[in-house]
Amino acid sequence: MAVKAQFIAGQWQAGSGATMSKLAPEDQSLLWQAASAGADDVQAACAAARAAFYPWSHRPLAERIAVVERFAALLETHKEALRP
Repeated sequence: MAVKAQFIAGQWQAGSGATMSKLAPEDQSLLWQAASAGADDVQAACAAARAAFYPWSHRPLAERIAVVERFAALLETHKEALRP
């Protein structure tokens, strides 16, 4: 089960670190497995965050609030699917 679990610079990527797994508590079946972030993944994520900071911080406050509110609404809408 290959999962791209790192979202870096607007793209899903496979991690380069150790493999992590989540097992179902009732029967120990595999629910999820992916590679964790390695040092290069963390550096890439930090570089992407630095690059995104300036344009984001210069958007009007009302626009940033709208983005965060939309994200909150999506989380609420999909909360059942997001539950482990």
